Amino acid sequence: MGIPRPLSNAYLAEPVQTARYLAVLPLAWAWDTPLELACPGFHNVRLFISYMPFAAWAFMVFRVEISPYSSDQAGVEDWFQEGDTIQPAPLLAPGADSANLIQRQVHRYTEVVVNVQNWEYMLELGSTVERIRVSCRENSKGGPPGLCNIIALFGMQ
Repeated sequence: MGIPRPLSNAYLAEPVQTARYLAVLPLAWAWDTPLELACPGFHNVRLFISYMPFAAWAFMVFRVEISPYSSDQAGVEDWFQEGDTIQPAPLLAPGADSANLIQRQVHRYTEVVVNVQNWEYMLELGSTVERIRVSCRENSKGGPPGLCNIIALFGMQ
């Protein structure tokens, strides 16, 4: 059957984009300045993340933000951080209230060995997200910051 290939997209000819160039991560809990990636019409994105820690017990953190707008809109908040329901609502009788806890997602990756770490992260976009960006930071204590590179592969299915 082989490896599935991304389908062509009438809105964006190139489904592979660089979300973060290989560079040193910022220290002191500061987020880097993310690149904005156009993704109109795509249904999902796979982030291929490479992290090179320079110290034992190093870890990096990343967050994904999405926008339903194709460009910045004056007067409105146009970036939204990926969220997740952390407590599912119980099954209740009709007419009863329930509550879900929702929080913004921040993903932490801790080194396994002081060597290049490669992994994949997938996010469903539906077809309503126009742009995404991925912010990163080094959260290690006392060690030098690591390097990070992220490639985004957008898909139609």
